[in-house]
Amino acid sequence: MLEVLVGKTLEQSLLEVLEEDELADLRQQQRKYEERRNAELAEQQRLEDQDRRLVQEKVTQSLELY
Repeated sequence: MLEVLVGKTLEQSLLEVLEEDELADLRQQQRKYEERRNAELAEQQRLEDQDRRLVQEKVTQSLELY
């Protein structure tokens, strides 16, 4: 009887440790995903700003010609 209880307790403990490891892995994957997403959003913003500046420069140059 005692062996069964100890075995079940060890089994449950092992399952909990595995779940904790899996959760830690998922959290790490989520952090990496968010880092990539933030970098992509920052790059998109940079390109949009650059495009806006180039358009403004062309407008300014066109106005200077007249």
